Amino acid sequence: MSNYKKIIIIVLILVLVVALLLLVLLKRNNGNTPSNVTKENSTIEEPTSAVATQEKDISKYYTIEGILKEFNTYVSYLNTSVQTLGVTLSTGENESDVLQEYRDDAFEYMNDVLADKYKEKYNVDNSYIYNALSKYSGKNYTINNMYVLKQSSRINTYFVYGKYEETEFNFILVLDSNTNAFEVYLNNFVKDGKYTNGDVISMRAIDTKELKENDNNTFYYKQIEEGSLAKSYYEEFVKLMKENPMAAYNKLNAEYKAKRFPNYEVFKSYVDEVIVKKQFTKLVKYQITELDEYSEYVCKDNYGKNTIFIVNNPGNYTVLLDSYTIPVKTYENQYNEASETTKAQLSLNKFFECINNKDYKTAYGYLNETFKLNTLRSEEIFEEYIKENWFDINGFTYTGGQQSGESYILSGKIYDMEDAGSFDPRLIEQKFIIRLGNDISDFQISFQI
Repeated sequence: MSNYKKIIIIVLILVLVVALLLLVLLKRNNGNTPSNVTKENSTIEEPTSAVATQEKDISKYYTIEGILKEFNTYVSYLNTSVQTLGVTLSTGENESDVLQEYRDDAFEYMNDVLADKYKEKYNVDNSYIYNALSKYSGKNYTINNMYVLKQSSRINTYFVYGKYEETEFNFILVLDSNTNAFEVYLNNFVKDGKYTNGDVISMRAIDTKELKENDNNTFYYKQIEEGSLAKSYYEEFVKLMKENPMAAYNKLNAEYKAKRFPNYEVFKSYVDEVIVKKQFTKLVKYQITELDEYSEYVCKDNYGKNTIFIVNNPGNYTVLLDSYTIPVKTYENQYNEASETTKAQLSLNKFFECINNKDYKTAYGYLNETFKLNTLRSEEIFEEYIKENWFDINGFTYTGGQQSGESYILSGKIYDMEDAGSFDPRLIEQKFIIRLGNDISDFQISFQI
């Protein structure tokens, strides 16, 4: 027999052996039922999600926020006063008795919403609840980050990282969408379990199969529209600027803050000059741009001022107070898609935005160099001219536009936005010459003096 025939025979034998082994394995598997499946009712439990993700669903985020707001209302009952509660004592009523009633309501609520596993682990009673939470009574709670781990089709575990004012305090909440019940784990459970904000792998699912509802632990998903969310962000931040400027300063986008307001004093001066004096600002329009890693909520008030929220996930945002200091994708897209004449108008809008923000340095930087040399030789002269000849808040009505070589001449009237709609408003006729550059921040401007 030749060597060639021997090789063929050996190969055939090997193929037959492999085929027989596969048949044996298949028979063995068909004879066994997997451990999580029964022959009578073959249902496979949905696997636990491996990794927690930031909660980006608006409805679910604000549902969790709402649960924690109610939770903290009861926290406030643990250590309060009748003045704080707004309670007027009736004749014969004892203040300590009234406060004890509120405290008892808080104990009942906490015992209903704290997770059974948490209460067992820490031997929770009313004294434990008081000692753990009464120090946070009356303090605002701010959510910094929220992650969700989908344990099954009905059970979601939420990891909430935040602060009672300056004190870090984190929560875990488990929600059962079938029974609309929830349970709460407090900060020490998060610490002891080493559920770390910077490591999503550490956020392991708590082995909860189902939750039973009681008088205090039910929830319903909130329906939130993006328009109402934009309004909420805007009103919240304007209020913060007026009542707690330092907190507002800390909400500014880091890159923006370094360039526009390098220290708190500069920001406070801006707030006093541009925000506090304008008591009746209100949101009149908004635009939302969804990007891969974040969203831009561009809010414009009745004076045409921009407040831009960079939203990484619902409730977690940083703020820009203009559209020109650092790039804003919403305006970049608008500029790139515009005609050349509209690009000139957008550039002029940016120039007015600087002036209305009292940012004369940036506005002066947009002036044509020859124009500056011949007319407004310094930033100080420019600022003085604007203050003496234009308005505190300037609007511009376009009446015409034409191209002249590489420049665009825009005609119109400057008007006082604080006096808009009056019987006999003062109007300043003006022509602006705009020379466009490579992008939305690259242009030169001159005007009649």
